[in-house]
Amino acid sequence: NERLVLVLVGLPGRGKSFIARKLQNFLTWRGSDCKVFNVGKYRRHAAEGACDANFFDTKNSAASNLREKVASLALEDMLKWLDEPFENDANGNGAPSFRKDRVGIFDATNSTKARRDWVLRECTDVVKRAGKTTGVVFVESICDDEELLRENYRTKMSNSPDYKDVDPEKA
Repeated sequence: NERLVLVLVGLPGRGKSFIARKLQNFLTWRGSDCKVFNVGKYRRHAAEGACDANFFDTKNSAASNLREKVASLALEDMLKWLDEPFENDANGNGAPSFRKDRVGIFDATNSTKARRDWVLRECTDVVKRAGKTTGVVFVESICDDEELLRENYRTKMSNSPDYKDVDPEKA
């Protein structure tokens, strides 16, 4: 496939974004055109900053709608990027000098079956994506090591824009 989507799956603090960056570095090094689409960045932009725990409450319908909207925007941007024409060769004759594969990394929790089914449908819909065959691979990050999780949370609290100016005890 010239187009591939890697869909990260996992609970918060399990290393999905770390894995996304490592995959991007490796795939770029081996010659693929690769880009990470982090849904959290879309969320922070749409919510105009960090979100508190109430934002992630499943009973908060307004926040749930916004979470779905930003996931949809990120996925739409990724599919548009995957479908962009390749750059022309140095001679400017309009023909690509070589074909690269493109890999989009969809970085979000994607923790429900409904979300994963939706991503798969959007990426492989034969009508919407006619002539744009796209492979999809789900990559789940599982971590149940308590010490590693505590360290991940500490790192996230000190580096993530979601926790800027938030008391570590409340975070």
